[in-house]
Amino acid sequence: MRSLIRFTLTTALLASTASAEIIDFGGHDEKFKGGGDKIPPQCSINIPKASAEPFFIKWYCIDDNAGSQDIRTELWMFRKDSPASELVGNFLGFPAAALIDAPALHVTEFSEGFPVSFRLVAIDRAGIEAISPVLTVGAQDNSLDSCTLTVATEATAASGSTTGLPAMNVTLSNVAVEIEDTSEQSKLRITTKESTLASPCEVESICSDDSKVGFDITVTFGEDKTGTGTMAITPGATQVELTGTASVEGVTLNSLDLTGETTIDGAQATVTLECKQ
Repeated sequence: MRSLIRFTLTTALLASTASAEIIDFGGHDEKFKGGGDKIPPQCSINIPKASAEPFFIKWYCIDDNAGSQDIRTELWMFRKDSPASELVGNFLGFPAAALIDAPALHVTEFSEGFPVSFRLVAIDRAGIEAISPVLTVGAQDNSLDSCTLTVATEATAASGSTTGLPAMNVTLSNVAVEIEDTSEQSKLRITTKESTLASPCEVESICSDDSKVGFDITVTFGEDKTGTGTMAITPGATQVELTGTASVEGVTLNSLDLTGETTIDGAQATVTLECKQ
């Protein structure tokens, strides 16, 4: 059985660069039968999630029939607002790396070139290709892992025609979220991957789907690390304006804390969203 070797590259990124990802791709047998080389190269590419300064992309490939010096690679770039990709360069052998700076991004100020995406193509002597997924580098690493949503309603007093209600709570704890960088660099969309069981779940309009709750919010960041956004909570289609602060270290968004006031089922409610890496 052929053994697969995974190469780990040493990162030499500059100070204001978020932690790099090592992406493995290729090396899988072709599904079609036939003679000759049917196995593409296997590669690892090391690329940062975000950077405020010029950075290197590094990669290495191996092949079952070709030596490392016989593997050709192509690095393609998808520049911001460009409808098509462009070839950064052709490379033969390893180690291989490319410096991404302002001239490479076709911008005057380095920060103007984000987000930018890359794709690596590796080709062995038989012409069999391995193609990486599209890998995006942003101006800020926004890969928040989970969020906690809390909705707390105030008690209401009884009147001549209505019965008073006690204070009630809805808590969605450490739920996995999806992060979407919008076309505007200062905006970030955060959504639950799927509706998740909230506990406790006491607010009737929000908890009508067997206590499964979801949310969708687009946050706009200010230069002073403030954040504002409108959240939609489902079920119930509750809309609430949230404001708060973001904790950013270098180019990494570590946490986000937002709060706001709204009315739910006739009661005043405080909504809090806390997200973290």
